[in-house]
Amino acid sequence: MSLACIPLLAQTSLEIQERIAAQQDLIRVLSKDLARYTPASPQGPQLRAFIDVLEEQSRLLQQPREQWPAKTVQEQFKAITMQLGNLRNQAANYRPSHPELSRIRVIIDLLDGELRSLQHAK
Repeated sequence: MSLACIPLLAQTSLEIQERIAAQQDLIRVLSKDLARYTPASPQGPQLRAFIDVLEEQSRLLQQPREQWPAKTVQEQFKAITMQLGNLRNQAANYRPSHPELSRIRVIIDLLDGELRSLQHAK
């Protein structure tokens, strides 16, 4: 490895740290949202599944890409694709002035980036 690679590695590492931080922030927000729901609420399991997907993605990002288990990558790809579909359907049902719409768009952008990352790992 040459010294020319060091800035690229630092940039990649910084990018990954930023992605992990964004995911952890989102997990905290979603966990607070989850606390508002009763166990019988249908939103509870959906939100819990979404949090689980984000937590698993954060765990993956903390490992070198070469160490990502292929089965885990495939499962994450399917899980994120499903969550994206749910969020896009939810966003499509909102009026443009709905207060949650901007938050959902930010989450969709985050998940789109994670999906692209997983596609490169396949």
